[in-house]
Amino acid sequence: MQLLINDHPVDFTIEKESTVKEVMNSIHKWASQRSLIFSGAIVDGVLYQPDAAPETPIDNIKNINCYVQSVGDVVIDSIKEGIAYCSRAEQYLKGKESLAQLTDNEFAQLHYGIEWIVSVLQSVLHMLGLEREDVRFKDMTVQQYIDSIKSLQYMIGDNRASSDINQINELFHDVTTLFRVLLCSDALKHLIMQSVDSPDVLFHTLLDLKAMVSQQMDNLEAIAGMYQKGKDNEALEIIHTLVDFLYLYMRTCYQISPVFGINLSDIEFNNQSLEELNIRLQDMLSEIVLIMENNDIVSLSDILEYELKPLIGEVDNYLDILLQKLKS
Repeated sequence: MQLLINDHPVDFTIEKESTVKEVMNSIHKWASQRSLIFSGAIVDGVLYQPDAAPETPIDNIKNINCYVQSVGDVVIDSIKEGIAYCSRAEQYLKGKESLAQLTDNEFAQLHYGIEWIVSVLQSVLHMLGLEREDVRFKDMTVQQYIDSIKSLQYMIGDNRASSDINQINELFHDVTTLFRVLLCSDALKHLIMQSVDSPDVLFHTLLDLKAMVSQQMDNLEAIAGMYQKGKDNEALEIIHTLVDFLYLYMRTCYQISPVFGINLSDIEFNNQSLEELNIRLQDMLSEIVLIMENNDIVSLSDILEYELKPLIGEVDNYLDILLQKLKS
Protein backbone atom coordinates (compact mmCIF):
# COMPACT_ATOMS: atom_id res chain seq x y z
CA MET A 1 0.00 0.00 0.00
CA GLN A 2 1.20 3.49 -0.86
CA LEU A 3 0.41 6.39 1.48
CA LEU A 4 0.23 9.94 0.11
CA ILE A 5 -0.42 13.30 1.71
CA ASN A 6 -1.82 15.99 -0.59
CA ASP A 7 -0.91 13.87 -3.64
CA HIS A 8 2.72 13.41 -2.54
CA PRO A 9 4.17 10.02 -1.46
CA VAL A 10 5.40 10.13 2.14
CA ASP A 11 7.55 7.93 4.33
CA PHE A 12 4.99 7.22 7.06
CA THR A 13 5.67 4.12 9.11
CA ILE A 14 2.68 1.79 9.45
CA GLU A 15 2.91 0.17 12.89
CA LYS A 16 -0.25 -1.29 14.42
CA GLU A 17 -2.62 0.00 11.76
CA SER A 18 -4.29 -2.81 9.84
CA THR A 19 -7.38 -1.09 8.38
CA VAL A 20 -8.04 2.08 6.40
CA LYS A 21 -9.89 3.50 9.40
CA GLU A 22 -6.88 3.00 11.66
CA VAL A 23 -4.54 4.60 9.11
CA MET A 24 -6.86 7.60 8.74
CA ASN A 25 -7.12 7.93 12.52
CA SER A 26 -3.33 7.98 12.76
CA ILE A 27 -3.10 10.66 10.07
CA HIS A 28 -5.78 12.64 11.90
CA LYS A 29 -3.74 12.47 15.10
CA TRP A 30 -0.53 13.39 13.23
CA ALA A 31 -2.26 16.39 11.65
CA SER A 32 -3.77 17.60 14.95
CA GLN A 33 -0.35 17.56 16.62
CA ARG A 34 0.84 19.97 13.91
CA SER A 35 -2.22 22.27 13.99
CA LEU A 36 -3.32 20.91 10.62
CA ILE A 37 -6.86 20.06 9.53
CA PHE A 38 -7.42 16.56 8.11
CA SER A 39 -10.25 16.97 5.59
CA GLY A 40 -10.48 13.41 4.24
CA ALA A 41 -8.82 10.74 2.10
CA ILE A 42 -9.20 9.18 -1.32
CA VAL A 43 -8.86 5.42 -0.96
CA ASP A 44 -8.35 3.69 -4.31
CA GLY A 45 -10.36 6.41 -6.02
CA VAL A 46 -13.14 6.69 -3.42
CA LEU A 47 -13.41 9.79 -1.19
CA TYR A 48 -14.02 9.26 2.54
CA GLN A 49 -14.57 11.88 5.24
CA PRO A 50 -12.54 11.41 8.46
CA ASP A 51 -15.62 10.25 10.40
CA ALA A 52 -16.65 7.76 7.71
CA ALA A 53 -13.45 5.78 7.19
CA PRO A 54 -14.02 2.14 6.14
CA GLU A 55 -12.79 -0.87 8.09
CA THR A 56 -11.22 -2.30 4.90
CA PRO A 57 -7.94 -4.17 5.59
CA ILE A 58 -4.98 -2.24 4.15
CA ASP A 59 -3.73 -5.46 2.52
CA ASN A 60 -6.56 -5.01 0.02
CA ILE A 61 -5.72 -1.34 -0.69
CA LYS A 62 -3.34 0.08 -3.33
CA ASN A 63 -3.09 3.66 -2.08
CA ILE A 64 -4.52 6.10 0.46
CA ASN A 65 -4.24 9.78 -0.44
CA CYS A 66 -4.87 11.92 2.65
CA TYR A 67 -5.64 15.63 2.42
CA VAL A 68 -4.57 18.01 5.15
CA GLN A 69 -4.71 21.79 5.34
CA SER A 70 -3.30 24.32 7.71
CA VAL A 71 -5.64 26.83 9.32
CA GLY A 72 -3.85 29.38 7.16
CA ASP A 73 -4.80 27.43 4.03
CA VAL A 74 -8.43 27.30 5.17
CA VAL A 75 -8.39 31.07 5.72
CA ILE A 76 -6.91 31.68 2.26
CA ASP A 77 -9.46 29.35 0.62
CA SER A 78 -12.30 31.09 2.49
CA ILE A 79 -11.09 34.53 1.39
CA LYS A 80 -10.73 33.36 -2.21
CA GLU A 81 -14.27 31.95 -2.16
CA GLY A 82 -15.56 35.22 -0.72
CA ILE A 83 -13.81 37.29 -3.38
CA ALA A 84 -15.03 34.97 -6.15
CA TYR A 85 -18.63 35.26 -4.94
CA CYS A 86 -18.47 39.06 -4.76
CA SER A 87 -17.04 39.16 -8.29
CA ARG A 88 -19.82 36.92 -9.64
CA ALA A 89 -22.49 38.97 -7.86
CA GLU A 90 -21.11 42.25 -9.21
CA GLN A 91 -21.04 40.86 -12.75
CA TYR A 92 -24.57 39.53 -12.46
CA LEU A 93 -25.99 42.83 -11.17
CA LYS A 94 -24.13 44.79 -13.82
CA GLY A 95 -26.65 46.44 -16.12
CA LYS A 96 -29.55 45.94 -13.73
CA GLU A 97 -31.30 49.20 -12.83
CA SER A 98 -33.09 47.96 -9.72
CA LEU A 99 -33.59 44.90 -7.55
CA ALA A 100 -37.14 44.71 -8.86
CA GLN A 101 -35.68 43.27 -12.09
CA LEU A 102 -34.61 40.14 -10.21
CA THR A 103 -36.85 37.10 -10.03
CA ASP A 104 -37.96 35.93 -6.60
CA ASN A 105 -35.43 33.11 -6.73
CA GLU A 106 -32.60 35.47 -7.78
CA PHE A 107 -33.50 37.91 -5.01
CA ALA A 108 -33.56 35.10 -2.44
CA GLN A 109 -30.11 33.97 -3.58
CA LEU A 110 -28.80 37.54 -3.31
CA HIS A 111 -30.26 37.92 0.17
CA TYR A 112 -28.71 34.62 1.27
CA GLY A 113 -25.42 35.54 -0.41
CA ILE A 114 -25.06 38.67 1.70
CA GLU A 115 -25.72 36.59 4.82
CA TRP A 116 -23.10 34.05 3.69
CA ILE A 117 -20.52 36.78 3.05
CA VAL A 118 -20.97 38.05 6.61
CA SER A 119 -20.50 34.54 8.02
CA VAL A 120 -17.33 34.00 5.94
CA LEU A 121 -15.95 37.35 7.06
CA GLN A 122 -16.65 36.57 10.72
CA SER A 123 -15.10 33.10 10.38
CA VAL A 124 -11.96 34.46 8.70
CA LEU A 125 -11.48 37.11 11.39
CA HIS A 126 -11.92 34.46 14.09
CA MET A 127 -9.37 32.10 12.52
CA LEU A 128 -6.94 35.00 12.16
CA GLY A 129 -7.36 35.80 15.85
CA LEU A 130 -8.53 39.33 15.05
CA GLU A 131 -11.13 41.09 17.20
CA ARG A 132 -13.80 42.78 15.11
CA GLU A 133 -13.77 45.78 17.46
CA ASP A 134 -10.02 46.25 16.99
CA VAL A 135 -9.82 46.09 13.17
CA ARG A 136 -10.83 49.24 11.29
CA PHE A 137 -12.24 49.53 7.78
CA LYS A 138 -13.78 52.56 6.03
CA ASP A 139 -13.39 54.81 9.12
CA MET A 140 -15.21 52.36 11.38
CA THR A 141 -14.53 49.09 13.19
CA VAL A 142 -15.14 45.89 11.26
CA GLN A 143 -17.90 45.07 13.75
CA GLN A 144 -19.64 48.34 12.87
CA TYR A 145 -19.14 47.58 9.18
CA ILE A 146 -20.66 44.10 9.59
CA ASP A 147 -23.62 45.70 11.41
CA SER A 148 -24.07 48.08 8.47
CA ILE A 149 -24.12 45.11 6.07
CA LYS A 150 -26.80 43.41 8.16
CA SER A 151 -28.84 46.64 8.22
CA LEU A 152 -28.60 46.83 4.43
CA GLN A 153 -29.69 43.20 4.16
CA TYR A 154 -32.77 43.85 6.32
CA MET A 155 -33.57 47.02 4.37
CA ILE A 156 -33.59 45.35 0.96
CA GLY A 157 -35.63 42.51 2.41
CA ASP A 158 -38.33 44.93 3.55
CA ASN A 159 -38.14 47.38 0.63
CA ARG A 160 -37.04 45.38 -2.39
CA ALA A 161 -38.56 47.65 -5.05
CA SER A 162 -37.21 50.93 -3.67
CA SER A 163 -33.76 49.70 -2.56
CA ASP A 164 -30.75 51.31 -4.25
CA ILE A 165 -28.97 48.67 -6.32
CA ASN A 166 -25.84 50.84 -6.31
CA GLN A 167 -25.55 50.25 -2.57
CA ILE A 168 -25.47 46.50 -3.20
CA ASN A 169 -22.77 46.85 -5.85
CA GLU A 170 -20.76 49.05 -3.51
CA LEU A 171 -21.15 46.44 -0.78
CA PHE A 172 -19.63 43.66 -2.91
CA HIS A 173 -16.80 45.95 -4.05
CA ASP A 174 -15.99 47.00 -0.47
CA VAL A 175 -16.12 43.46 0.93
CA THR A 176 -13.74 42.35 -1.83
CA THR A 177 -11.38 45.13 -0.78
CA LEU A 178 -11.60 44.03 2.87
CA PHE A 179 -10.90 40.40 1.94
CA ARG A 180 -7.83 41.49 -0.05
CA VAL A 181 -6.57 43.54 2.89
CA LEU A 182 -6.90 40.46 5.13
CA LEU A 183 -5.16 38.36 2.48
CA CYS A 184 -2.04 40.52 2.86
CA SER A 185 -2.27 41.04 6.62
CA ASP A 186 0.43 40.27 9.17
CA ALA A 187 -2.12 38.12 11.01
CA LEU A 188 -2.38 35.74 8.04
CA LYS A 189 1.38 35.76 7.59
CA HIS A 190 1.87 34.70 11.24
CA LEU A 191 -0.83 32.05 10.96
CA ILE A 192 0.84 30.56 7.90
CA MET A 193 4.16 30.47 9.73
CA GLN A 194 2.66 28.36 12.52
CA SER A 195 1.74 25.48 10.20
CA VAL A 196 4.48 23.04 9.27
CA ASP A 197 4.37 20.27 6.65
CA SER A 198 6.35 17.04 6.74
CA PRO A 199 9.83 17.19 5.10
CA ASP A 200 8.70 14.97 2.21
CA VAL A 201 5.70 17.14 1.43
CA LEU A 202 7.78 20.30 1.76
CA PHE A 203 10.44 19.01 -0.64
CA HIS A 204 7.83 18.05 -3.25
CA THR A 205 6.20 21.48 -2.86
CA LEU A 206 9.53 23.10 -3.70
CA LEU A 207 9.67 20.96 -6.85
CA ASP A 208 6.11 22.00 -7.74
CA LEU A 209 6.97 25.67 -7.25
CA LYS A 210 10.01 25.29 -9.49
CA ALA A 211 7.78 23.86 -12.23
CA MET A 212 5.24 26.69 -11.80
CA VAL A 213 7.64 29.63 -12.19
CA SER A 214 7.74 29.72 -15.99
CA GLN A 215 3.94 29.74 -16.20
CA GLN A 216 3.76 32.67 -13.78
CA MET A 217 6.28 34.56 -15.94
CA ASP A 218 4.14 33.94 -19.02
CA ASN A 219 1.00 35.01 -17.15
CA LEU A 220 2.58 38.27 -16.01
CA GLU A 221 3.53 39.05 -19.59
CA ALA A 222 -0.01 38.36 -20.79
CA ILE A 223 -1.83 40.48 -18.20
CA ALA A 224 -0.98 43.87 -19.75
CA GLY A 225 -2.34 42.75 -23.12
CA MET A 226 -5.56 41.50 -21.53
CA TYR A 227 -6.21 44.84 -19.84
CA GLN A 228 -5.49 46.67 -23.11
CA LYS A 229 -8.09 44.48 -24.85
CA GLY A 230 -10.65 45.07 -22.10
CA LYS A 231 -10.44 41.50 -20.79
CA ASP A 232 -10.38 42.64 -17.16
CA ASN A 233 -12.04 39.51 -15.73
CA GLU A 234 -9.55 37.19 -17.42
CA ALA A 235 -6.68 39.33 -16.16
CA LEU A 236 -8.13 39.25 -12.63
CA GLU A 237 -8.32 35.45 -12.72
CA ILE A 238 -4.63 35.31 -13.63
CA ILE A 239 -3.81 37.70 -10.79
CA HIS A 240 -5.64 35.40 -8.36
CA THR A 241 -3.56 32.48 -9.69
CA LEU A 242 -0.44 34.57 -9.15
CA VAL A 243 -1.46 35.39 -5.58
CA ASP A 244 -2.02 31.66 -4.96
CA PHE A 245 1.49 30.95 -6.24
CA LEU A 246 3.04 33.67 -4.08
CA TYR A 247 1.29 32.45 -0.94
CA LEU A 248 2.29 28.85 -1.58
CA TYR A 249 5.85 30.07 -2.13
CA MET A 250 5.85 32.25 1.01
CA ARG A 251 4.27 29.52 3.14
CA THR A 252 6.90 27.05 1.95
CA CYS A 253 9.76 29.48 2.63
CA TYR A 254 8.51 30.11 6.17
CA GLN A 255 8.85 26.39 6.87
CA ILE A 256 12.36 25.90 5.47
CA SER A 257 14.11 26.98 8.67
CA PRO A 258 12.12 24.96 11.25
CA VAL A 259 11.95 21.81 9.10
CA PHE A 260 15.40 21.71 7.47
CA GLY A 261 17.39 24.05 9.73
CA ILE A 262 18.29 26.31 6.79
CA ASN A 263 18.55 30.05 7.46
CA LEU A 264 17.03 32.01 4.56
CA SER A 265 19.50 34.83 5.16
CA ASP A 266 22.30 32.38 4.28
CA ILE A 267 20.81 31.54 0.86
CA GLU A 268 22.27 34.17 -1.49
CA PHE A 269 22.20 34.96 -5.20
CA ASN A 270 23.77 38.08 -6.73
CA ASN A 271 24.56 39.47 -3.26
CA GLN A 272 20.93 39.27 -2.14
CA SER A 273 19.64 36.81 0.44
CA LEU A 274 16.42 34.84 0.02
CA GLU A 275 15.14 36.57 3.14
CA GLU A 276 15.67 39.98 1.49
CA LEU A 277 13.95 38.83 -1.71
CA ASN A 278 10.93 37.63 0.25
CA ILE A 279 10.63 40.98 2.02
CA ARG A 280 10.61 42.71 -1.39
CA LEU A 281 7.94 40.29 -2.64
CA GLN A 282 5.77 40.85 0.45
CA ASP A 283 6.05 44.63 0.10
CA MET A 284 5.18 44.42 -3.58
CA LEU A 285 2.19 42.17 -2.89
CA SER A 286 0.87 44.78 -0.44
CA GLU A 287 1.41 47.51 -3.05
CA ILE A 288 -0.44 45.48 -5.69
CA VAL A 289 -3.44 45.07 -3.38
CA LEU A 290 -3.48 48.84 -2.72
CA ILE A 291 -3.37 49.57 -6.47
CA MET A 292 -6.22 47.09 -7.05
CA GLU A 293 -8.26 48.84 -4.35
CA ASN A 294 -7.83 52.11 -6.27
CA ASN A 295 -8.73 50.34 -9.55
CA ASP A 296 -5.62 51.81 -11.20
CA ILE A 297 -5.34 49.45 -14.17
CA VAL A 298 -2.39 51.23 -15.79
CA SER A 299 -0.25 51.16 -12.64
CA LEU A 300 -1.28 47.57 -11.96
CA SER A 301 -0.20 46.42 -15.43
CA ASP A 302 3.13 48.23 -15.09
CA ILE A 303 4.04 46.90 -11.65
CA LEU A 304 3.11 43.33 -12.61
CA GLU A 305 5.06 43.28 -15.86
CA TYR A 306 8.04 45.49 -15.05
CA GLU A 307 8.58 45.04 -11.31
CA LEU A 308 7.04 41.76 -10.18
CA LYS A 309 8.06 39.71 -13.21
CA PRO A 310 11.83 40.20 -12.63
CA LEU A 311 11.38 39.21 -8.96
CA ILE A 312 9.55 36.00 -9.93
CA GLY A 313 12.48 35.28 -12.24
CA GLU A 314 14.80 35.62 -9.25
CA VAL A 315 12.65 33.16 -7.27
CA ASP A 316 13.59 30.50 -9.83
CA ASN A 317 17.30 30.92 -9.00
CA TYR A 318 16.74 30.62 -5.26
CA LEU A 319 14.60 27.51 -5.68
CA ASP A 320 17.48 25.93 -7.61
CA ILE A 321 19.85 26.70 -4.74
CA LEU A 322 17.43 25.36 -2.11
CA LEU A 323 16.73 22.13 -3.98
CA GLN A 324 20.44 21.57 -4.59
CA LYS A 325 21.15 22.13 -0.90
CA LEU A 326 18.44 19.68 0.16
CA LYS A 327 19.65 17.01 -2.28
CA SER A 328 23.26 17.22 -1.07
